[in-house]
Amino acid sequence: INFANGNHKINVAEPLSSGTYARLESDPLVAELMDKYADEISPATRVLGTNGRQRSGKELRQLVADLYYVTGMERWGEEYEIALGGGYMSVRDPGYLAAGEVTYGTLQGLVPFNNDLVLCSVSGQNLREKFFESDHYAYYISYGSYGSSVKNNIDPNGTYYIVVDSYTSTYKPNGLTEIERYDPGVYARDLLAEYIESGALK
Repeated sequence: INFANGNHKINVAEPLSSGTYARLESDPLVAELMDKYADEISPATRVLGTNGRQRSGKELRQLVADLYYVTGMERWGEEYEIALGGGYMSVRDPGYLAAGEVTYGTLQGLVPFNNDLVLCSVSGQNLREKFFESDHYAYYISYGSYGSSVKNNIDPNGTYYIVVDSYTSTYKPNGLTEIERYDPGVYARDLLAEYIESGALK
């Protein structure tokens, strides 16, 4: 901020930890900015529910994969036999969901990625190598009865259908072809928010 003329420029924007914000909250400039952007900030303060215990990053990533699968089945399951949901999953600092009250802002911090949900086709070979048998530390998958029935008997030349997000679908080595995208603006954090609001997270 140039205090001589009031001009300002943002070089780097990043989330603040709650501790850092607590130290800045009484700053008049911070209060002015909070007031100015109240409409944009308010969704982050919405309380979704209560998390009964601390959940690790691994648990959260598996939960997102589960939600991808369930959501994909609800939208496309009558038309397509969906083998699995999931793909590359990442959780930002602190890397876990603390026990207690959960706000939408909490999820924005943990899962800030604006990746669309996508129905894709994939060859049997890539389905087996990139998903069912992947040893990549960040790949998580979820599947039901159909996935269970095919995972040990995949036709390498066959075509299968999976539900991932646009980060995974556009990663060329996965060899995925997009069929259809889910509703715009619905991301992993929104699926988590709906899940928590339903009371399913005990």
